[in-house]
Amino acid sequence: MGTRKYENYDVYESDYHTAGSQIKLEHTVYAVQSDLTELISKSPKELSAMLDKALDAEEKAYQKVISASYGWEPKAMATRLIERAIEYQNTPEVKHSSNQWVNRDNTHKDISNKVYHMHIFYHEYSSWRTTSKRWETKWYLSTNSPVEGANPIIAQAERSFKTKDEMDKYIEGRIKAYSHLFTEISPPIPDELLRPFTLHGHLLPGYVKVSDIAKEREEKTSVRDKLKDLKTQIKSEPKNTPSHKRSEAQIE
Repeated sequence: MGTRKYENYDVYESDYHTAGSQIKLEHTVYAVQSDLTELISKSPKELSAMLDKALDAEEKAYQKVISASYGWEPKAMATRLIERAIEYQNTPEVKHSSNQWVNRDNTHKDISNKVYHMHIFYHEYSSWRTTSKRWETKWYLSTNSPVEGANPIIAQAERSFKTKDEMDKYIEGRIKAYSHLFTEISPPIPDELLRPFTLHGHLLPGYVKVSDIAKEREEKTSVRDKLKDLKTQIKSEPKNTPSHKRSEAQIE
């Protein structure tokens, strides 16, 4: 960004380059002097011809700039792909509680592994307008991806209860309902929840898809079935006995 000065014109330029992403060239030419003595002495026809020639020369110069930008594009793409690969490799493993419930304080607790995170809030509520009290709880279940800002809420609810016992029973029920998600450190990921665990279209290290496990089981079952069919076929084929061999010799 800056200004370049020449004998009879100035150029204001505002160029910038973002590696692997964008280039922008903005050059504006300002006439400082307008000595038209030589030009105005020419006929309209001559000026028209000169203008056509000048426009053609300018267009050719412009096309050279555009052509040079085409050469930049694949190089920028190569830079971006390398940056993405580095970003993928540098993605840290997500923090989790190893499927253990952790009491954060007297108002909430949570449990997590590399895929899921369940958080439960609870507190006693009272109002100055009445002596009655109630207990309130709020919980949510989300993914626990290491990709920042990529964790959608899978399920959630808020409830109000007259007694703490009622609230505790409800919380126990919610914990039991989702306990199957917290038996492995890195449980298989359903296809509908894959997005938070992918970066630039690739599944992050240490994760496995439910569909891949199902496919692997199908392939193993297919191999076992083929082996079973082969064994059955071998057993069903007739065997040459000694009597068969003697008959063949007699025929010869």
